[in-house]
Amino acid sequence: MAMKPMKWLAIVNPVSGGSNTSKQMEQILFEVKGLVFEHQITKYPGHAEELAEASSDFDGIAVVGGDGTLLEVLKCMDLERQTLAIIPTGTGNSLARDLDFSSISRSIEAIDDKNIVYIDLMRVTFRDEGGFSSQYYSASTIGIGYPANLVEVGNRFFKHLGKFCYPVAATVKSVFNNKFKVQLGYDGGNLESKSLTGLLVNNTRHAGNFKTFPGASIDDGQLDVMELNAGFFKQNLHNISLLSKKPFYAAATLYRMKSLVIKLRKPQFLMIDGEIFPDIMNVEVEILPRRLKCYKNGRTAS
Repeated sequence: MAMKPMKWLAIVNPVSGGSNTSKQMEQILFEVKGLVFEHQITKYPGHAEELAEASSDFDGIAVVGGDGTLLEVLKCMDLERQTLAIIPTGTGNSLARDLDFSSISRSIEAIDDKNIVYIDLMRVTFRDEGGFSSQYYSASTIGIGYPANLVEVGNRFFKHLGKFCYPVAATVKSVFNNKFKVQLGYDGGNLESKSLTGLLVNNTRHAGNFKTFPGASIDDGQLDVMELNAGFFKQNLHNISLLSKKPFYAAATLYRMKSLVIKLRKPQFLMIDGEIFPDIMNVEVEILPRRLKCYKNGRTAS
């Protein structure tokens, strides 16, 4: 007996990745429409959350967008039942890079190929200065200090540069790479006071354009954590090292763990998968092993 075809909803962010993506969107939509039952265009921030929450009639969700659109969908989709497909049109596309989607066409082909994998997610719970709490599921990157500040500047001023958005912002923000006071608790241990320029928590090898954690894996049940403590020269040397794809200099201390508690002395930007949350004081991160069912590129490069 033949299996019933999956019923797909495509959630499409037409402005992800800036003007460069919007020029391709008509062709992308033409190809996607042939594979999905229905597609919905997001019209405002948070709309992808609403569409995912109302998607109970669908077996899978195809996200046409970047890491931020994916973040909204993961918050409200049915992780137990639904399958995720990614058509990466954003600026960073961290998870898509780890799923070996070297092109948009390759990610669309993956829906037909049905090469399913189960990957980890990071559950992020945080509280702002006013006491308001939120929770999200992150597939790739969480950052405070330098990583969050460069994303905030990149999103505000350099989005039109496409894939060069974050490398340019990384250089600009390294000029004002200030330290912040923080208490960190790893795997339920005692809180330790530190002074850092940045903190990065990853599920993927990639943090945007940067292959920041070459040894990381999206299905190893571990958080990869980087403590940054570098000024202008060391930070830029580190950035160039990562962009070269042959890392030759590290300006950071690396750890692996399953959970992390962050208590900040003063409010900071929190970056989750390219989205910025202001005035954050406390953050808790926990790895959820193999929590997301999604498609990966199963074809060898031609």
